[in-house]
Amino acid sequence: MRFARFTIFVFIICALGTGASPLWAQTQPPAQTAPNWERADLSQASKSKIPVRLQTGKNVPALKAGEGLQLEVLTHGLGHISALAMDKTGTLYVADREAGRVWRLRDRNQDGRFDTTQALPQRFDAPSGLAVSGQKVFVADRNAVWVMTGIEPPVKLAGLLNSGSKGVHHPLSVSADGQTLYLGLSTLKGEAELLSLDVESGEADLIQKTTSDQDIIDLASYGKGSPWVALEHGVGASLDSIVEISPSQTLTALALPISPSSGTDLSAALKNWPETLANHVLVSRQSSDGYDVLALPVELGQIDSRGKVIFSGFLSSSRRSAWGLPGPLFLDGNGLIIADSKNGDLYRLKAAPAPSVAPILSVSETPEDAGLITSFDTPAAGPTPIKDPPGMQVSTITQGSQIGSVSTLKRGSTLDVGSTIIRDYKPLSLDKEEADTEESEKEGDKSSRK
Repeated sequence: MRFARFTIFVFIICALGTGASPLWAQTQPPAQTAPNWERADLSQASKSKIPVRLQTGKNVPALKAGEGLQLEVLTHGLGHISALAMDKTGTLYVADREAGRVWRLRDRNQDGRFDTTQALPQRFDAPSGLAVSGQKVFVADRNAVWVMTGIEPPVKLAGLLNSGSKGVHHPLSVSADGQTLYLGLSTLKGEAELLSLDVESGEADLIQKTTSDQDIIDLASYGKGSPWVALEHGVGASLDSIVEISPSQTLTALALPISPSSGTDLSAALKNWPETLANHVLVSRQSSDGYDVLALPVELGQIDSRGKVIFSGFLSSSRRSAWGLPGPLFLDGNGLIIADSKNGDLYRLKAAPAPSVAPILSVSETPEDAGLITSFDTPAAGPTPIKDPPGMQVSTITQGSQIGSVSTLKRGSTLDVGSTIIRDYKPLSLDKEEADTEESEKEGDKSSRK
């Protein structure tokens, strides 16, 4: 009993004498630090000159979200995903370019999870554009822009056979009021065109045109204005303000969580998106330096090519092969939906929950009052367990975690009662009789050795 009480006393002295305040005596939580983002500069040429090849198989556990974000797996097996669009009810439409299908994924519980996956009966010729306005679903393939209403068969809204298009990318976007449909065309004459289509008549007007050997790969609308445009090697608020990036860096998709000067209220759409990324353009990239999703900062309408990596893990460590292709993006109220266009998988990236702040005990509250140690007068038959401070257990931190492996912060190790550090101390409570006995035993050992 004396030994147990002495052990507890030594433990307290060690804890108080380290020069740092005990955990339960802290008066303020630790300061929050800014996310340590991995950076990527699209204006710089790729460091690796070796082309990346696509490998077979998948390695989903290798995927990782940027700091402050977490990743969810939504669904698999949707083919070669080429476009995404969502209606106001949360129903997601997914285009499969190779099979010519359009999938409809419903979220009946409105919890961000898709409950049913249904392939629409209509088939299209390599669909590459999707947009939704009310009950109307617009699909662009190599031949035309089609419109579907409810369960009715698709109707041709505008033909494309005589447009001079290359026939590869026909991205679509619809204005916030649903009255204007936008179409991106890359022509055989080496021109990039942005057109507006009337959603009722299909009548088209040319909005912008520029000379470019790059395809328009995606559009992202906001408000009633014309959409932002992503080319293979550039992105901007219009075709006249494209920020060129290195030809070795190829973009595959675009999304816009920024709030423009038009005053569009995006607070609902950004409720599960970090505020630190609100004023950024989101792009998917494929290059020898990374198969990933980047957030590019925007200030006064000007985009910065130096971005933050917010989603990665497709590229091998040798940077010579990739098992998936980051493709179409769509930002909704539950986060950013990311498509792996090679494997037909969908993921969701969203803000990670803030770590729970443990309750702070008063400085005047003693460890004994808090239940951290037992009273010195309490008998102890063996080693006295050290109780955890109430409410101080650290919760799971999902930021920077990998799928399939949830990283946790474990509690700091404690000095166990009866450890070697304690046993090395000679007990100070031995009485004289015990000391004399111990001395006589030593003398006996010396005599026997002689």
